[in-house]
Amino acid sequence: MRIDCLIVHSIPGRTRYRVAQKSLVRRHSERLRAFVLGRSGAAGVRLNERCGSVIVDYDPFALSAETLATELA
Repeated sequence: MRIDCLIVHSIPGRTRYRVAQKSLVRRHSERLRAFVLGRSGAAGVRLNERCGSVIVDYDPFALSAETLATELA
């Protein structure tokens, strides 16, 4: 899945990404959710379709914010 996103806020274990095209979050919400949760270390994902943001909860010892951003891009 290719999504142009930016890390907006990050603390160990939780990161908020802003998706450049908000409509992608709305159109592909289930696919995006499945992709993120399929990553080793991902624990949860919340999507805000109106704002185009994705919040990911994860194990900081198994996954990093930068790694997930790279995998999405």
